[in-house]
Amino acid sequence: MFDGVANFTSILQGDSGEFMRKVRALVIGVARDYEPARLYIIRIDNWFGPKWMRFAGKFSAGKHFYAGIHKVTLHVPPFVPHRVVAERAFAGPNYDETVARPPLHIECASMLALTRRITDVDKEAAFIWFSSGSEAQQRGSIMVYLPVATLPPPNRREWRERSEAFYMGFSQRQGSWELAMLRGISRGEAAHLEESGNSSVDNPRSKAERRRLVDETKLLLEDDAIEWTTLEALWRPYVDRNDVDAQFHLAEFYLDYYDEGPQKEMEMKDLLRRAANQGHADATYRLRQQYPEGAERDALLLKAGELESLEAQRDLGALYATGDWTGPRDSVRAVEWYRRAAERGHPDAQYNLGFMCLIGEGVEANPNEGLRWLKRSADQGDECAIRLLADLYRNGKYGIPADAVEAKLWQERYRKTDLYRLREQKWGAEGA
Repeated sequence: MFDGVANFTSILQGDSGEFMRKVRALVIGVARDYEPARLYIIRIDNWFGPKWMRFAGKFSAGKHFYAGIHKVTLHVPPFVPHRVVAERAFAGPNYDETVARPPLHIECASMLALTRRITDVDKEAAFIWFSSGSEAQQRGSIMVYLPVATLPPPNRREWRERSEAFYMGFSQRQGSWELAMLRGISRGEAAHLEESGNSSVDNPRSKAERRRLVDETKLLLEDDAIEWTTLEALWRPYVDRNDVDAQFHLAEFYLDYYDEGPQKEMEMKDLLRRAANQGHADATYRLRQQYPEGAERDALLLKAGELESLEAQRDLGALYATGDWTGPRDSVRAVEWYRRAAERGHPDAQYNLGFMCLIGEGVEANPNEGLRWLKRSADQGDECAIRLLADLYRNGKYGIPADAVEAKLWQERYRKTDLYRLREQKWGAEGA
């Protein structure tokens, strides 16, 4: 599966190997996530900017619109034929190469170009353009059109992830390729596509299979007698296929549980860096631990947060709130990061966001919103949230009226927590 796609996106003279690996992963990620009937992949002679996506001045590049409901028509971008290095078509579900239709890009007058709609070419396909010559240019570009007619699902998160066109521009900075420009897609969504593509090369594992593999590893780790070679053998086939998720997990399990000497440790740290360099959010978050406190460590945390690492987003909320890092103390930004993590279910972020809403730090005071977040945190077992709710209802604070019934309920829950037992041992029942 995807052998033809991998061959077509192989490295040619003048290409950066790292950029082409990103191209391959993103192409496969699009195929996996959107499941188009066909893929059209076009290699363009060198870098191109996002203006091609705005061809005809009619397409809005915003990311919040209905996929496939053509209020704005997508036209064939007017790349002249001599800029097209190669073009291939691949048919699903296995995406084997198929007979190409007439060339997508032709010499034609501007008025004729305005009539060439993508849906007239193939309304069930995904169209992907990428740039060559990236090594010399030190930048590269990828553009995707998805003219598949799909009604927006009720879940807004899915709706956002199904934009009908997007552009990604990459630049080589200090030896690694990083996202420099996005249109029609967020950083988190781009990282998800790349991760999805990396994990699918010769290894189309489902999320359920990934979860099973992680759970199996954790069961093995409960036995202290399990040797590293056993664990490594479980993950190595996927690592060798450039599965970025496997790279992260193998490195993480080694660094957390094993010590096979400096050579193996260096190998696993390099594996972690490989996953991070390919945009793996959790690997980027973990990689920061390899650096001393300072700007480089904090920059990796920011990058992990933008890539949608849940723990990084919570940590950024705390650091902006306290100023205990190389960045500024900024309560408004703290609320923003806490909210991003809270909306994804992080109980500690929910607790902190709720408290900031109560006291009006970084956000206008809102007792109702504060209570809502605190209760969501408490429902996940956050003991600090349970204790604060008991205190709020007992004493009445921050615009929350005292309520003896609620206070009793929350106090009973609090007395069952480890936090209560620890505080009782130290200060007695009155100080708990």
